[in-house]
Amino acid sequence: MSQQQDVPLRKAALPLRRRRDALVFSRYVASCGIAIYHWYDRVPATHVPGIVSAGSPFNMDDRRAHGIMHWFSTWTSYFFILSGFVLAMARLTSDNPDDVKSIPFFVAERLTTTYPAYALTLVGLLLLLFAELYQLSSGDWVSFFQHVALVQAWVPPDSMRSPGPQENFSIVWNGPSWFMSALLAYWVLFKPLYFGLRRLPKPLLWPALVLCWVASGAAGLDAYFDHPLARGLAPPRWPRNAKSFADVYHYNPVFSINSFVGGMILSRLFCEAEASESRGERRALWRQIGARGAALAYAFLAVFAFAFRVPPSFIQHKKDGTYDIGGLFAAIHNGGLMPLHGLLIVGLCTEEENVAQLFSKRSFVWWGSISYEQYLFQTLVFKFLGDIFTALSGGPEGKPYDNLTWQFAPPLALTLVAMAAHYGFSVPVGKWLRNRLRALEGARTQPPFSQSSSQSYGAIANTRETSKLATSTGSV
Repeated sequence: MSQQQDVPLRKAALPLRRRRDALVFSRYVASCGIAIYHWYDRVPATHVPGIVSAGSPFNMDDRRAHGIMHWFSTWTSYFFILSGFVLAMARLTSDNPDDVKSIPFFVAERLTTTYPAYALTLVGLLLLLFAELYQLSSGDWVSFFQHVALVQAWVPPDSMRSPGPQENFSIVWNGPSWFMSALLAYWVLFKPLYFGLRRLPKPLLWPALVLCWVASGAAGLDAYFDHPLARGLAPPRWPRNAKSFADVYHYNPVFSINSFVGGMILSRLFCEAEASESRGERRALWRQIGARGAALAYAFLAVFAFAFRVPPSFIQHKKDGTYDIGGLFAAIHNGGLMPLHGLLIVGLCTEEENVAQLFSKRSFVWWGSISYEQYLFQTLVFKFLGDIFTALSGGPEGKPYDNLTWQFAPPLALTLVAMAAHYGFSVPVGKWLRNRLRALEGARTQPPFSQSSSQSYGAIANTRETSKLATSTGSV
């Protein structure tokens, strides 16, 4: 891309008054969807089925309830798309879009705002399991140190088992944190991916975005041909069965990178479009639709969740509570909803509709900033409450679930813990770590990218960073 082409992109694409605050609360909405799915359907790390599995006063048909809950689980891909969008936009709209930090510094900067809360969850799980630690197998400890190093998604342990004594296979300590592990891989790859995006000819942007969407079907295609890619990515000691391959499709960064890259490409398209509009050119049709995109996207996603029951072949449950991912579910989970998620992001960034304006209010931004902690603390909070369930009922088959008040205890507890963890721990510790990192960097001028606010949380992160896109979000 020539220097002349770069000028309007960085000077006119994004007015400084635009902060894109609405994206912050959209992360919270997505985080709530995943938390609802985990508690009300599967309850990882509790040894008990979810509320809709154990019976509830809502009187929903079990298969119907499972279908709704599984649509909520697909919000993970929105985090990847949003992360790629925010990180790329922060660079594209900066004064020097080709100045990108070194990979080690860039990754370290992201970790200053994400790792403190993550580490706190691991410490909490160790304390919760203190009486059982001596029973843990070597595989359990391998899994723990995988989590410490944030590589558990690269070679995922055996499914989403709960912390506790297990045999043969290692366990996952903080199941939902596989998302952070995948992000680490994308942070490492961001610099070469970004420069590839910068050099991609404008006519190829839309075809590249469509290709990222089509790549959502990679897992299903791999399964159809007897899992050649999954076999190569799975550890040699893994059993070669559908469930093990499903873990690879679900967690390995290879199968979600299309969502992250798709978000990056969408940011380039969005910046190019705003640059054209600022020069007085006519708004493109996709931008006319996208200007009202948030309401449309949420409406379509609600229709999918509540109007279409997920059939057994879509995601297959077994009696022991485990599951295999079918090709269709893998496609949806790994980026198949990219058109709707992209429409949502464009609508919120355009800031012309009621949903975007509502999400941009200061109170919504303040509340939405806890989304990262809410996501990470699910396992710790739900395991603690699950142990209380078991103690009060005399066993995992008891019926505290039938108490309507008790059903609202988990989300309330998770919200309070997330608030305390974010504003009482992540913000001050993250600020201290960033100051130390900048001190190590020396007198070098801070690029817009890394002037993150104390509320920046990357992927699930605070996207207030758009006025130079630097005051905040791109972390993830």
